[in-house]
Amino acid sequence: MVANALPAPSANPIRSFGRFALRQLLAKSAATMVWLAFDPVAGHEVMLTLPRVQPADAYALELWLRDARLAARLDHPNLAPVAEVGVQDHWPFITVDRSHGITLGEWFAAHPGPQPAEVVGWVRDLLQGLAFAHEAGVAHLNPQLHSVLINERGGVCLMALAAACEVVETPFDVARPRNNDRGMAMDAGLLREHVKTGSFVQSASGVTVTDLDGNTYYDLTGSYGVNVFGVDFYKQCMAEGSARVQDLGPVLGAYHPCVASNVARLREISGLDEVSFHMSGTEAVM
Repeated sequence: MVANALPAPSANPIRSFGRFALRQLLAKSAATMVWLAFDPVAGHEVMLTLPRVQPADAYALELWLRDARLAARLDHPNLAPVAEVGVQDHWPFITVDRSHGITLGEWFAAHPGPQPAEVVGWVRDLLQGLAFAHEAGVAHLNPQLHSVLINERGGVCLMALAAACEVVETPFDVARPRNNDRGMAMDAGLLREHVKTGSFVQSASGVTVTDLDGNTYYDLTGSYGVNVFGVDFYKQCMAEGSARVQDLGPVLGAYHPCVASNVARLREISGLDEVSFHMSGTEAVM
């Protein structure tokens, strides 16, 4: 029985958060904290997740609540059902019923050294839940052991999506009375309205790209991961690769000797007899 593997928490709460009696701090990260609490309205224990940084103003709080409520509407077996999204003394919170399981951190404390196959199954299920959330436009932003629940049957699910929405400075005056207000998310339509970006760029250097009008932008996504090392590194790789195969040129069907060398090295590293090469569009660019 997974959920009953830990000793029962003390029945005497030492502090409170609004109506919730806080019984135990289960874990915390740089972005979130999770408490085991008793909800007198529901009559049972819940896991209470809060951000570590309080929203700076009403607008930031509104954005946090918007994202958290959107995430709470998602229905997937690997996403923990949300009991409540609320606010107490300007601190937003998300609750999940304790009946859905214990945190993975608690489980590891009671069951050290899980089997690799078991962990692989957890990761697979959690990725399915994340993929469902991403399709709905929701990101977790802070997956930690304390945001993963495991139940008595060994099933896992993610809880408290969007609880870790980072409070960032917004560079725009978004129809609010003050500039430099802090927000929790950036609307894509608003970004396009204030930052004019083109589809054509003439050069790239380091982590920046320059468009045809001479405007320079930071490539924050690394071109969807292609330029994870910065474009200068790949420029050098392209130049070296071109010089290495220039005597062969664009010959199709046959392979350059460097492919055989790569196969031999991969076989030695992997210990396997055969190597198969596959690529997506992004990998083809790389």
